[in-house]
Parts: sequence; C-alpha cells; structure tokens
Amino acid sequence: MCEQRWTVLRNRYCTELRAMRSTPSGSGATSTWQWIHCMGFLEKQISLRRTKGNIKPITSHPSTSAACSTLLPSWNTEVALPVGSDEEMGESQADRMVQQLEVLVERPEVPDQLRQNEVKTPSRKRQVGKDDGLTTAMSTAFTSLNEYVQDKRQPEDEDMMFGKSVGYSLQKIKCVKKKFKLKSAIMTLFAEVDY
Repeated sequence: MCEQRWTVLRNRYCTELRAMRSTPSGSGATSTWQWIHCMGFLEKQISLRRTKGNIKPITSHPSTSAACSTLLPSWNTEVALPVGSDEEMGESQADRMVQQLEVLVERPEVPDQLRQNEVKTPSRKRQVGKDDGLTTAMSTAFTSLNEYVQDKRQPEDEDMMFGKSVGYSLQKIKCVKKKFKLKSAIMTLFAEVDY
C-alpha cells in the first residue's frame, strides 16, 4: 500500500515537473501542485530520457501546402520517466502513467484549409414525378386490408352464432370426460336428424 502511494506521488511530481518545463516563459500564471516543492528531492532520481519508437515524425506531404504542414505538431520523444525497472513499477503504475500521458497529448484541430479540401460523397438523386412502385404497392395493401375488415364486419347467421356459443360453453367445462360425453351426445343428436 505504501509503495502504491509513493508511485502515485512520484507520477504526480513527474507530470507537474513536465508541465512546468513545457510552459513557455512569459505565459500567464498557472496553479501548481501544493506539494511540488516538498517532493523536490525526487529530481535527482528522475531524469529525462530520449525514447525510441517505430513512429516516424510527421513530414509534409507534397500535395499539402506549407501552411498546413506548419500547423501539425511533430512527434515529441522527450518524456520525463521515473528511473527504475518495469518490475519495480508494476502494471498499475504503468497504466496510470499511460493515462496521464494520454491526457497530455495534444489533439490538434483540423485547419480550415484542410476542411475545404475534404471530398464530399454525392448523395443519391431522386427523380421527382416518377412512380417507383411504392405508391401502387401501398394502395394495393390498403385496398386488401379494407376488404378484409369489411368481410369481418358482416353479420353472421343464427346457426353460426349458436354453434359458437356451444363451443364457448364447451371450453368452460374443465373435466375432460364430461366434455367428451357432451360432444358425443350432440353428435348422436345430429346423426338422428335427417338433413
């Protein structure tokens, strides 16, 4: 627990020191960390190291103008890192350092000159006045729906209504044996009657 607190303090000191060094002379006053002077003894253990990476520095492309290339920042490889091996630092501190470095990375805004040169994708042109079949399909669907509703609204005859009421009454009976006896009695009555 104590080691973690020291690593947090050391990282905070590194970021504050880096911020102080990157602030140009003559700029306005900024607030500083209250413990920066108390942690000054760490300056001997922390050194600026030049790092190597596989990221090439930004060079101007022949098609871009010189004004645009001056607006883009170059890759800065000088970073204040604490002296020590990776095992001493631990994964959690390395993650915190990465997060702090990501905050410090400046994301430049796209200049107006580059925005003007953006290629716009053409939108699909719709021809006014041509029927693409949608209106005919919609009218056909509405017509068939209207016919279906009209068929459902037609009054049913008395025999069909009586048959439905008998069916609803049969559904209310829970006992399967009683239901079967009633159905067979109804069917025998129909069998006795001559059509």
